[in-house]
Amino acid sequence: MVTLLENPLRVGLQQDRIPEPQILTIFGASGDLTQRKLVPALYQMKLERRLPPEMTIVGVARRDWSTEFFREHMREGVEEFGGGLQNRAVWEDFARGLFYCPGDIDKPEDYQKLKTFLAELDELRGTRGNRVFYLSVAPRFFGEATQQLGTAGMLLDPHKQRLIIEKPFGKDLSSAQVLNHVVHQTCAEEQVYRIDHYLGKETVQNLMVFRFANAIFEPCGIASLSIMCKLQWRKPSV
Repeated sequence: MVTLLENPLRVGLQQDRIPEPQILTIFGASGDLTQRKLVPALYQMKLERRLPPEMTIVGVARRDWSTEFFREHMREGVEEFGGGLQNRAVWEDFARGLFYCPGDIDKPEDYQKLKTFLAELDELRGTRGNRVFYLSVAPRFFGEATQQLGTAGMLLDPHKQRLIIEKPFGKDLSSAQVLNHVVHQTCAEEQVYRIDHYLGKETVQNLMVFRFANAIFEPCGIASLSIMCKLQWRKPSV
């Protein structure tokens, strides 16, 4: 029997805002994080009707998988790590939004292939050009992936294109500053989300509740991904 714990970040919320239609592209999608954490969390949001019906997830990794294999692999992850499918019809609808695009993180031609693929999905799924790129890869690839995305023209629009960088953001102050410089050459600050462990701290939980439970403060920020995956917090610039 699975016991569902109340999310402390949602205590006090009066209503949810559904994010706009978008494509979430996960680099490093063949790794454990995607199967064990990211997709199960996103599917839970689908069950709770907190995702737009057009929500599309694209996995990117070097492994030569098919979309069908990726969907099955994610289903196994939801069943093992996410409390099960619970509703077969909801899963089938969610799975129709799962896609896979093989690619190497340091090959420019693969980014062009991805760019074309996302444009096709944009027409197919009606995601209105909204893109989120999630770097779930080894930290040594953060700078490379960011630069390649920028060179490919996939981070040009600060209003529609976002970049999520996994922890750790640098191993010390100097390496964090170097990575931050690379990021700022490609993105505007408001496009970047940096993941850290501080979301689990009681003080930060209280701040999140203070923001989202008070209508006077909540409209001041961008909420489309603030609760997604239940593990993310934006760090100040280094």
